[in-house]
Amino acid sequence: MDNRYFTVQELQTLKFYELPNTIYSHILSDLVHLFGVMTERMLNAFNNTSVEQLDQYVDIYKYIYIL
Repeated sequence: MDNRYFTVQELQTLKFYELPNTIYSHILSDLVHLFGVMTERMLNAFNNTSVEQLDQYVDIYKYIYIL
């Protein structure tokens, strides 16, 4: 798995779509598992959300570590 380290400041400003592809794919898979067919309609909102805010829906820390 391609885990990556980020600072707290990066997570507060980094948008979901800005993540490396492998991490993005893993988190998106978790979102699809949670939201099912609704994910496609919500994707624009997710992509423009800071990565840190996605933690309320899925465990982003399985794929991202904090420095």
